[in-house]
Amino acid sequence: MSETAKVVQSNPVAVTLTDIYTVPNGSRFAGAMTIINRDSAVPTNFRVSVALAGAADSNEQYLAYDEYLAPSQRKRIHVGPIPQTAVVRVYATLATLSFNLMGIEY
Repeated sequence: MSETAKVVQSNPVAVTLTDIYTVPNGSRFAGAMTIINRDSAVPTNFRVSVALAGAADSNEQYLAYDEYLAPSQRKRIHVGPIPQTAVVRVYATLATLSFNLMGIEY
């Protein structure tokens, strides 16, 4: 079984749940996500979910929900291991957030 380092970056549109990564069929993923508020004056909130087999959005999928980020603050959350065909999604109340998903696809 081979391992591949993955880095996925996103600056999603405000108030839009956005797919940023789908685990390939036959693989798994484990890593971490860093979220940073690039605005130096305005706080905002974010969400991160994992949808098994790309299922429609539902409450049980959330790893973080309306987490607060102060101006220029960052947070890191563990993501995985997650199975094949799962979809990682992000959401930001403002378009000032950068999401960086880093880990190993195996």
